[in-house]
Amino acid sequence: DDVCTCPEGMTLDKEGASCLCPDGLDYTDDKLGCTCPWGMTPTGDGRNCTCPEGYVPSPDGQSCICP
Repeated sequence: DDVCTCPEGMTLDKEGASCLCPDGLDYTDDKLGCTCPWGMTPTGDGRNCTCPEGYVPSPDGQSCICP
């Protein structure tokens, strides 16, 4: 299985499938219940995570994962 390589300053989650921002740097939208380290982008059905190069949004659009 491939393991994410995280951008500098980020940490890998326990599953090795996504990267987490250091405490206090996550983008959190309480209304959507979304925590997204890279910010959000408007979509037709709400807002989805904006993912850094090399990552793709999760199926629910609420986090970034390895492709």
